[in-house]
Amino acid sequence: HAKFLRSPYPHARVLRVDTSEAERLPGVKTVLCKNNAPRIKVPAVFNESRIFDIPRDKVLFDDKVRYAGEEVAVVAAVTEKIAEEALKLIKVDYEELPALFNVKEAMRPDAPLIHEDRDSNVASPLVIASGNVEKGFKEAEHVFEEIFETQSQRHAAMETHCCVASFDMEENLTTWVSHQTPHALQELLSEYLEIPLSKVRVIKLYLGGGFGGKLDMLIEHTCALLSRMSGRPVKIVLNRREVFSCTITRHADVIRLEVGV
Repeated sequence: HAKFLRSPYPHARVLRVDTSEAERLPGVKTVLCKNNAPRIKVPAVFNESRIFDIPRDKVLFDDKVRYAGEEVAVVAAVTEKIAEEALKLIKVDYEELPALFNVKEAMRPDAPLIHEDRDSNVASPLVIASGNVEKGFKEAEHVFEEIFETQSQRHAAMETHCCVASFDMEENLTTWVSHQTPHALQELLSEYLEIPLSKVRVIKLYLGGGFGGKLDMLIEHTCALLSRMSGRPVKIVLNRREVFSCTITRHADVIRLEVGV
């Protein structure tokens, strides 16, 4: 059973993670954090539509956390209770950084960069054009302009995100998972774990609800890594608080709409 240690800060550098006491706790099989996790970048969301250029900027257990609840370490133990006890023994030193809480703040020219290797906090610009807009406005009898804002939304499926992963002696991976895009997940796991696609088997179980919230590789690569490291099947089940704070959202929108009638 695996449990996550998560950041209390929305934006901070992870200076040091000491897992030595947790590793000595009887029943703990393995601990994963920035000290021993692979530095492989993956897309934060699955690009199902292919119209967005989704950046590969998500590193599991990075040197920096970018939202409250981001993973800092994970413990795999023989029981859930032991895994939870081990989390309390992990010591983490943070350097808190300025945080951003809405899209307007994030797009200011002087806004702190969420990813320092990028020029701005804009993840993926997208321009869609159709017809002669200028001509349409000239011919319109009235033109209205308004700004609309929506709030972010979380999917709330009855079944939370969950996964079981098991490596065999020949480095074949089998995952049992509540997921909406098993073939895309198979490709991402193959790439992340650096094993052939033919060695990755994804068994998609019945979904207790998805709505787009189970399209992405969120816990499956962690589960697989822990199985590889421990030599045992590993199970991860997120609780409701984790689903609301640490999985994919429908983003809040700021929409400027100009309409000619």
